[in-house]
Amino acid sequence: MDPRAEDSGGSLIESETELALDGSTLATTPPRSATFVLPNTLTLIVPVFNEAESFPQLIRDVERYVAPPFRLLLVYDADRDTTASLAREFAKSRPWLELVRNERVGLAHALRTGFTKARTGPVVVVAADGADDLHNLSEMRRLYTDGNHLVAASRYSPGGAQLGAPLLRRWLSRWASWTLRKLAAIPVSDATNSFRLYDAGIVNEVGIESRHGCTVALELTAKFAARGEPMAEVPTTRTVSRHAPKRLGLLKRMRFSWEWFLFALQHRRKPGRQHATQSKDHRSTRV
Repeated sequence: MDPRAEDSGGSLIESETELALDGSTLATTPPRSATFVLPNTLTLIVPVFNEAESFPQLIRDVERYVAPPFRLLLVYDADRDTTASLAREFAKSRPWLELVRNERVGLAHALRTGFTKARTGPVVVVAADGADDLHNLSEMRRLYTDGNHLVAASRYSPGGAQLGAPLLRRWLSRWASWTLRKLAAIPVSDATNSFRLYDAGIVNEVGIESRHGCTVALELTAKFAARGEPMAEVPTTRTVSRHAPKRLGLLKRMRFSWEWFLFALQHRRKPGRQHATQSKDHRSTRV
């Protein structure tokens, strides 16, 4: 998803040819014309912007670590996006992969589009560049089934880590998360990581107001906490490539996040203090 256009508007692809990850033809199948979604099917929302290079690895990880039933909504801005072109080929042999045209350009709008499409049930936002550890999804789904409406993959809980991001940005994120938890504003230990599972019905009810994708996770976590929704967290390792594009400068991130930081503080639930359910598996599997 193009980060430079944050402030600027699908369907399952039918085909008769199946394609392997290496591009070879596997078989011929009848076209598919509809998607039937079972209750509590996990939906992965993957916003993209010219990420064809990393997309095949994402598909391999999804097929390896995500148990059915699930579907992947690949949200793109324009037909010329290189990821969309490649994804159309993969969708021919993968009925769980669906391309969704973004209603408006930008990451925040892509997330709104994805949640609207998902409607209800568990939804996880996943980065297309491989930064998120999909090993965590089975435990996140278990915690959702146990009654938690938000499950955060936390870099700052015991066993979690963050690799590759600039030191100052990591420190500020950790400080903000620690402060919000210490002051009983947000019960999870990582307030800003975008990799988390939400109940889509609640997200569509509270809405996404952020104009910038970098603040959506903090906004939604603050809103869920203000409502007293049950939350849980699992440790995760997030790996940011040094070749990843610089989406927003640090000062802009701080300015855009400040509104939702204050919202969380102003909407603390009193007098009782919230506690998030901790995963029994206090480790991240990624090395």
